[in-house]
Amino acid sequence: MKIFILGNIASGKTTLSEELSNYLEIPLFHIDEIVHDDNLNIKRSEEEQLNIINNINKNNKEWIIEGVPRNNLEILFNISDTIIFLDYDKNILIKRIKKRNKLKRNINYTIEDELNWINTFDYNRIYEQLTKHIRKGIIIKNDKELNKYKNSIYEGNLLK
Repeated sequence: MKIFILGNIASGKTTLSEELSNYLEIPLFHIDEIVHDDNLNIKRSEEEQLNIINNINKNNKEWIIEGVPRNNLEILFNISDTIIFLDYDKNILIKRIKKRNKLKRNINYTIEDELNWINTFDYNRIYEQLTKHIRKGIIIKNDKELNKYKNSIYEGNLLK
């Protein structure tokens, strides 16, 4: 199973992907780690990013990749078996950002950056891609839907 989990900032992508990775025993990869080389403190070229994605796909029968989708990484829509889009209301995302900043979690960006990203997230592009991959797309809009989805996995109705 190759799962792509995407959504706006603070939508719960990392939390869900870690939970599924642990439960399903599937390796997890983060788009931020694909895009950025933290050891060298640089952003990788688009070619390097695509090479990493291709290597992940080639070397792993199953995987989960999560993150905010980048234009140059739309290949993930094609190579994934399941695409989970966490499409939470912007007001919920704003509350989550304020809460995690209040808790002083180790975040590399300012609260202003994060709030700006909420408003610049390209929902139209995501829905356009999901329309092309309608049979493998799952859209989750709130915690109730998320819990229902996770329960279906735990009950053995694996990923759709």
